[in-house]
Amino acid sequence: MNTIKIEGFNMVNYWMIRAFPGNVDHIDYFLANNVVGLGWVNINNLANVNLDNLKQIFVKNNYPASSPQAMGRRIGFFRRFIDEIKINDYVLVPDQNGMVHIGRITSNYYYQKLTNELGHLRNVEWIRSIDFHEFPNNVQLLLSNRLSLISLHKTSQELSAIIKIIMSLRLIAQ
Repeated sequence: MNTIKIEGFNMVNYWMIRAFPGNVDHIDYFLANNVVGLGWVNINNLANVNLDNLKQIFVKNNYPASSPQAMGRRIGFFRRFIDEIKINDYVLVPDQNGMVHIGRITSNYYYQKLTNELGHLRNVEWIRSIDFHEFPNNVQLLLSNRLSLISLHKTSQELSAIIKIIMSLRLIAQ
């Protein structure tokens, strides 16, 4: 597959983020404070840290992993959250009540300890909440993944169409 880069054109990406930093449900906090985030709060600001050193940083801050695979996933979450997610990308955050909250990223990564479990953050403009079962089956399958953060690039076309409809409805409502 060839990728064509057009100067000045940024492709929008779609991400699923779980609202359970520290295994505590933060969905109400995410929505009320217009943020999404990751836990592991004892690891301070990573904005200017060489991410190749994340494994040592986790271990030094008493966040060992149960296996090398678990450590690799954790490092991947932070790499994606800090470096890959961009302003204007969309995040989908499923909750325990069958709703999926859709937001647009409005900031770069920053660190601010907001709770005992939440500190690695990005600001979000929430645009709509949709029942999980309203999504196409292939999107539902990805949204059922239990990992903290995944790319939804395999469903970009479907999600792009859904976002366009939502934005059109918002314009009509104004």
